[in-house]
Amino acid sequence: MSELVSISPAELKVLALAEENVPRILRQQIMDRDHPQYGGIIKNNTGLASAENHGGGPADLVTLATVYLHPSSVYYQDARLIANMEAVAEFLRRVQRRDGLISMEFCNFDSPPDTAFVVVGLAELYTLLQEKAEPSLVRVQESLRLFLQAAIPGLVRGGVHTPNHRWVMAAALMWLHEIFGVEAAKARALQWLAEGIDCSDEGEWTELSNGVYNVICDIMFFQLANLLEEPELLEPVRRNLNYVSHLIHPNGLLVTDYSTRQDRLGKHYVDTYYLIYALMAGHDQHGEWASLADMAVQYMGHTEKVFSSCTHELLYHLRYPQLMNLTELPRTEPPQSYERHIRSGESGFSVIRRREENASLTLVGGQDTIGSFSYGEARLISIRPTLGFFGKAVIKPLGWEVAGDSYQAVTKLVAPYFGPLTPEEMAALPADINVLDMYNSCREEIDVCDVTTQLRITPVAYGFNLHWQTDAKWPVYAQLALMFGSEGYFQDELGLRLLNSTDYLFGGDLAIYRCGKWVIEIKLKSPQQPEHFLTVIRGDVPRQGTRNLLVNSLTPTEVCLEVRGYESGVRRIMT
Repeated sequence: MSELVSISPAELKVLALAEENVPRILRQQIMDRDHPQYGGIIKNNTGLASAENHGGGPADLVTLATVYLHPSSVYYQDARLIANMEAVAEFLRRVQRRDGLISMEFCNFDSPPDTAFVVVGLAELYTLLQEKAEPSLVRVQESLRLFLQAAIPGLVRGGVHTPNHRWVMAAALMWLHEIFGVEAAKARALQWLAEGIDCSDEGEWTELSNGVYNVICDIMFFQLANLLEEPELLEPVRRNLNYVSHLIHPNGLLVTDYSTRQDRLGKHYVDTYYLIYALMAGHDQHGEWASLADMAVQYMGHTEKVFSSCTHELLYHLRYPQLMNLTELPRTEPPQSYERHIRSGESGFSVIRRREENASLTLVGGQDTIGSFSYGEARLISIRPTLGFFGKAVIKPLGWEVAGDSYQAVTKLVAPYFGPLTPEEMAALPADINVLDMYNSCREEIDVCDVTTQLRITPVAYGFNLHWQTDAKWPVYAQLALMFGSEGYFQDELGLRLLNSTDYLFGGDLAIYRCGKWVIEIKLKSPQQPEHFLTVIRGDVPRQGTRNLLVNSLTPTEVCLEVRGYESGVRRIMT
């Protein structure tokens, strides 16, 4: 690699965040040689030292090494850091177990994928140390070489248990081939790649994890394209980056409504995409991705910055300066207003994304929420229609169909009763049949109860209208739960009935939620007194960490809401 070019404001911010981590690392590192975890760095959330990729010893080692090597760092060539780096590198070697594998102590043991995450990061660091040839870090470099070499058997024969693990393993194996020339490592990487790349034409990775794992896949394919010298492996990365540009709320949060992983409905900012947007903007000279990298770095540090070894932004600034420095690249503005339909199927679209500057609406199918809405910093995190119908609770439309200027979804809930089985039928039951299911799949249906419910969402300027209609033969308990961020509050002078510390009963015709200067106003166009006081319909789960506005009724019911966002002092009249 060539020498570092001029430093961009983004790099200076990344450097500052890395420097902020150093006092914690030094304070929490175990430097007592008689301690069983000597060299390890205590994690705040566990009280123990860890070798895991995210926030563990490998990431802290990368932080120490990069601030030591960065010419603009306050820790540049600070000899006080050398012993700490040597100690944590020794710790990482010491915790390797069978076949050179490490464990994620609270979850995965003797784990090839968790080892692979670390190998990718430490291989980049090892290569950087080779390039810099810094005499003071020779012992650290040798410890890294031994760690990486020890991991070869475990990764060459090891397996995975999630989709993204395949690509992390492939990248790690290619690094082992790059450094040690192990042909078996390359052969195993190619075996994983031979399964086929699980990124759709629209740009979605299998796990649909916009907040965590999609970007991991992107980084690993950036690595694989370089290590295999196959530039076509960057195509899924490009598709995902274009896709994600339509999944960013105006407050910098990513859409996580439909993730299959732990980021679902969580607060994950676009800063997680800074690294790959910057790398690919530099690689492709792409002005829009450069603008998105600018946006992403603005949100970096918005919450506590926890580095990972394999995606450590400062490490990549030092390793790929020509790509990461985007100062001279002309910018193109990313989309601020758009409407996008995602994943078309028999039941309509699985995801609808509509954004109009500060207003951001998401509709999803097949989830225990039908979507979300945000206006600036004000967040309506989840819209949950539920029915007290045989414990089925949350209405989960499979998709959304376009109906003029609206989107609609019709869902039919069915609940049968079953008749008795004869002794002969009991004797003929398969041995593996579910006893707890009362053998219902083998019984005659005696009576079938059903209810049909229809949802219609009409996007409008600064918000949307919601219409929910349910007809039933019985007075079924119905509830529309609007779940707002706990960082805001409802105006209490409007007469909402507080059922407990977080649940408000909508008994009038107007509710206003505020978060700083940002406001979401909800007008009930079908005003009625609540017909029941349940906070949670049977079959639903208690809501935690949100402020909830409940529209309670009995079927037949028709709920009509107008939802609008605005800034304080700029209120718009609903029409």
